Amino acid sequence: MKFLSVMLTCAVAACALFFPSRAEAQISRGEWEFKPVITFTDNVYGLAANLLFDTGIKKAWIPQVEQRFDTQKYLHTGFGHAKVKYWDWGVRNIKAGYRVTYMSKTGPLGVSFAVSYEKRGLQTTMPDDYVSAGGHEKIYFNRQTINPEIMLRLRLGNYISHTYNPLVEIGGSYNFAFACKGLSKNAKSVNDGFRGAIGIGMGNTEKHFSITIRYEYDFYNWFNEKWSPDGGKTHPYEGFKSKIGSLMFRTSFGF
Repeated sequence: MKFLSVMLTCAVAACALFFPSRAEAQISRGEWEFKPVITFTDNVYGLAANLLFDTGIKKAWIPQVEQRFDTQKYLHTGFGHAKVKYWDWGVRNIKAGYRVTYMSKTGPLGVSFAVSYEKRGLQTTMPDDYVSAGGHEKIYFNRQTINPEIMLRLRLGNYISHTYNPLVEIGGSYNFAFACKGLSKNAKSVNDGFRGAIGIGMGNTEKHFSITIRYEYDFYNWFNEKWSPDGGKTHPYEGFKSKIGSLMFRTSFGF
């Protein structure tokens, strides 16, 4: 807890030191933005970096940092529910990519396109019956995916004359798996699928700064229950079902 307190204190101090004036924000803000993006999951490093970079340093080459916390990490194995570890101190769950955004200065709509590489996994303690049947007690299921993404943003209220206005976001990504670890390293043993996202927040039209909270949910099972390494004799992931949902905290300029 002491480490977390120090990290957050440093980040807040950086925000106060570097937060841009109204004039600076007006000059630097355009309708288009091109920027690398890094997303951390379930650790404090991303939260501290988000507050530091996205509110304190506004350079095109500085990545936008986003922080995501899993609110739902569920794995059923056919032998019962596995225990899934939520906190990640080793930065095992990270996404990095490039985003192009458009946000009209005079209209209510904005849109963003991104393509990202994502490494994400489940650190599990398997059920006793699974271990008794000859399986390992501790298994780390890891997936690596390429994720094309599109998000739409709608500004509500009188955003022309009012300083603050509510925001609504909706969109998602399609996740193509190309590598994995777990019961198999064969990419065919895991599924591709759609991740939906919806968010709400508040924007400042003078500084063009926004804070949003976004919920994401994977509308597919990570594991391919029909996959077989031996022509149909065995199906290692039969009965495996995942449910993954998360909350993302974002601060940004423009979009």
